[in-house]
Amino acid sequence: MASEKERKFLVQGNIVPTQILQQYKGRHLMQGYLMLDGTRQLRVRTIDNSEAYICFKAPLSPEEKSEFEYPIPFHDALELMQLCKCTISKERYSYSSGDLHFDIDKYIGIDLVVCEIEYKDELTAAGIPAFCTDEVTGNNEYSNIVLAMRNESTIL
Repeated sequence: MASEKERKFLVQGNIVPTQILQQYKGRHLMQGYLMLDGTRQLRVRTIDNSEAYICFKAPLSPEEKSEFEYPIPFHDALELMQLCKCTISKERYSYSSGDLHFDIDKYIGIDLVVCEIEYKDELTAAGIPAFCTDEVTGNNEYSNIVLAMRNESTIL
């Protein structure tokens, strides 16, 4: 079983920091939710209109999830996306520093930028970038599924 530990933070001003824009290339992600069963989810994701993945996620705790993600043919992903009840689109900027991995997501059609920090053992205050503000880990209001359901008519 694959698992990941992550914490999620709002980004100051809902703006991707200039230093991130200058150093890292953004990638366009489209996610569609095929099945939702309580807190478990099956989703399809495309990246930059060229890569595609199918993923099953289930929470183990507020900060840790089991995750199984596999590449699939891009054409299959497009067909699966048509079967999704809700989708969401975002621009992602990713980088790593030491044992930490950072994903900064700017949601398209929503005035929201968040930073997800993946870590192995523990995340200390020193590992949280200065551009992060309020922690929203475990707050369903900021989950991709809830954001997709709330904006389903504006995303596709």
